[in-house]
Amino acid sequence: MIVKVANNELKFDDTDPETTIRAYGLDINKKIVMLIRLYFPKVSTTHQKFFAANREINKLLFALNNGETVEENIIQTTYETYLHLLRVLEEEVIHNKNVLIKANLLPRIYKKSA
Repeated sequence: MIVKVANNELKFDDTDPETTIRAYGLDINKKIVMLIRLYFPKVSTTHQKFFAANREINKLLFALNNGETVEENIIQTTYETYLHLLRVLEEEVIHNKNVLIKANLLPRIYKKSA
Protein backbone atom coordinates (compact mmCIF):
# COMPACT_ATOMS: atom_id res chain seq x y z
CA MET A 1 0.00 0.00 0.00
CA ILE A 2 2.85 2.38 0.84
CA VAL A 3 4.40 1.92 -2.61
CA LYS A 4 1.06 2.56 -4.31
CA VAL A 5 0.40 5.67 -2.23
CA ALA A 6 3.99 6.91 -2.77
CA ASN A 7 3.58 6.46 -6.55
CA ASN A 8 0.18 8.20 -6.52
CA GLU A 9 -1.48 4.98 -7.73
CA LEU A 10 -3.70 4.93 -4.67
CA LYS A 11 -5.17 7.67 -2.50
CA PHE A 12 -7.70 7.12 0.23
CA ASP A 13 -10.05 9.53 1.94
CA ASP A 14 -8.90 10.19 5.51
CA THR A 15 -12.23 11.82 6.31
CA ASP A 16 -14.15 8.56 5.86
CA PRO A 17 -13.89 6.54 9.10
CA GLU A 18 -14.37 3.15 7.40
CA THR A 19 -11.66 3.84 4.84
CA THR A 20 -9.29 5.11 7.53
CA ILE A 21 -9.87 2.07 9.73
CA ARG A 22 -9.14 -0.31 6.85
CA ALA A 23 -6.19 1.66 5.43
CA TYR A 24 -4.34 1.86 8.73
CA GLY A 25 -5.36 -1.62 9.88
CA LEU A 26 -6.96 -0.25 13.03
CA ASP A 27 -9.62 -2.94 13.18
CA ILE A 28 -7.21 -5.87 13.06
CA ASN A 29 -4.68 -4.14 15.31
CA LYS A 30 -7.33 -3.72 17.99
CA LYS A 31 -8.18 -7.43 17.81
CA ILE A 32 -4.51 -8.44 17.99
CA VAL A 33 -3.93 -6.26 21.06
CA MET A 34 -6.98 -7.73 22.78
CA LEU A 35 -5.94 -11.33 22.06
CA ILE A 36 -2.37 -10.79 23.21
CA ARG A 37 -3.45 -9.06 26.42
CA LEU A 38 -6.02 -11.73 27.20
CA TYR A 39 -4.26 -14.91 26.21
CA PHE A 40 -0.55 -14.22 25.69
CA PRO A 41 0.61 -11.42 28.02
CA LYS A 42 4.18 -12.77 27.96
CA VAL A 43 4.42 -11.63 24.32
CA SER A 44 3.57 -8.06 25.34
CA THR A 45 7.09 -6.57 25.27
CA THR A 46 7.88 -7.84 21.78
CA HIS A 47 4.36 -7.00 20.65
CA GLN A 48 4.79 -3.39 21.81
CA LYS A 49 8.01 -3.04 19.79
CA PHE A 50 6.27 -4.44 16.74
CA PHE A 51 3.32 -2.09 17.12
CA ALA A 52 5.68 0.88 17.52
CA ALA A 53 7.10 -0.06 14.11
CA ASN A 54 3.55 -0.44 12.78
CA ARG A 55 2.78 3.07 14.06
CA GLU A 56 5.77 4.38 12.07
CA ILE A 57 4.43 2.66 8.94
CA ASN A 58 1.07 4.35 9.52
CA LYS A 59 2.78 7.74 9.93
CA LEU A 60 4.50 7.23 6.58
CA LEU A 61 1.24 6.17 4.98
CA PHE A 62 -0.50 9.25 6.37
CA ALA A 63 2.27 11.59 5.19
CA LEU A 64 2.36 10.07 1.70
CA ASN A 65 -1.43 10.06 1.40
CA ASN A 66 -1.42 13.77 2.22
CA GLY A 67 1.10 14.58 -0.49
CA GLU A 68 4.16 14.97 1.73
CA THR A 69 7.52 14.00 0.28
CA VAL A 70 9.30 11.23 2.15
CA GLU A 71 12.80 10.11 1.22
CA GLU A 72 12.97 6.61 -0.20
CA ASN A 73 15.62 5.49 2.31
CA ILE A 74 13.31 6.46 5.20
CA ILE A 75 10.50 4.41 3.69
CA GLN A 76 12.83 1.46 3.15
CA THR A 77 14.35 1.62 6.65
CA THR A 78 10.95 1.93 8.31
CA TYR A 79 9.56 -0.98 6.33
CA GLU A 80 12.62 -3.16 7.00
CA THR A 81 12.32 -2.45 10.74
CA TYR A 82 8.64 -3.37 10.62
CA LEU A 83 9.35 -6.65 8.80
CA HIS A 84 12.20 -7.52 11.17
CA LEU A 85 10.02 -7.00 14.23
CA LEU A 86 7.20 -8.99 12.64
CA ARG A 87 9.64 -11.86 12.17
CA VAL A 88 10.85 -11.52 15.79
CA LEU A 89 7.27 -11.57 17.07
CA GLU A 90 6.42 -14.63 14.97
CA GLU A 91 9.56 -16.47 16.10
CA GLU A 92 8.89 -15.70 19.75
CA VAL A 93 5.35 -17.01 19.53
CA ILE A 94 6.43 -20.14 17.63
CA HIS A 95 9.36 -20.92 19.95
CA ASN A 96 7.21 -20.46 23.03
CA LYS A 97 4.03 -22.05 21.69
CA ASN A 98 3.90 -24.77 24.34
CA VAL A 99 4.53 -22.27 27.14
CA LEU A 100 1.89 -19.89 25.81
CA ILE A 101 -0.81 -22.54 25.45
CA LYS A 102 0.35 -24.36 28.60
CA ALA A 103 0.82 -27.63 26.74
CA ASN A 104 3.65 -28.93 28.94
CA LEU A 105 3.09 -31.04 32.00
CA LEU A 106 5.93 -29.26 33.79
CA PRO A 107 6.40 -25.48 33.65
CA ARG A 108 8.80 -24.22 30.98
CA ILE A 109 10.76 -20.99 30.82
CA TYR A 110 9.55 -18.37 28.34
CA LYS A 111 12.37 -17.28 26.01
CA LYS A 112 12.33 -13.80 24.50
CA SER A 113 13.50 -13.46 20.92
CA ALA A 114 15.65 -10.28 20.56
